[in-house]
Amino acid sequence: MGVRIPPPVLKSICTEIITDVTNRKDKRPRKKNKMAGIKTYLEESYSELVNKVTWPTWSELQESTILVFLSMLILAVIIFFMDFLFGVSGDATSVWKGLVGFLYALFT
Repeated sequence: MGVRIPPPVLKSICTEIITDVTNRKDKRPRKKNKMAGIKTYLEESYSELVNKVTWPTWSELQESTILVFLSMLILAVIIFFMDFLFGVSGDATSVWKGLVGFLYALFT
C-alpha cells in the first residue's frame, strides 16, 4: 500500500527538487548537514514552547491535579468493592468467596 501524498504537496516537492538541481553548477546531489538540522529542530521546538504554548496558571494546575487525584481515588474504591463483592482475593483458602461464590455454594 504505502503512504499517499496529496498532489499539491507532491507537485511543490518535485518543483523544488527540479529547480534546486537545475540551478546548481555542479550536478551532484547535495548532502544535508545533520547537525544543522538537529540545531534547527531544537531552536524551533524551543521557540514553539516559549511563544506558542499556553501554559496553565498555578491555580489551574492545582485544580487539575486535585481533580485527577479524586478521580483516581474514586475509581480505586469502586474497583476495590467490585473485587470484594465478586470474591477476588490472592488467597485460595479465604473464607469470603464473594457474592458469586456464595450463590454457587448455595445452589450446589
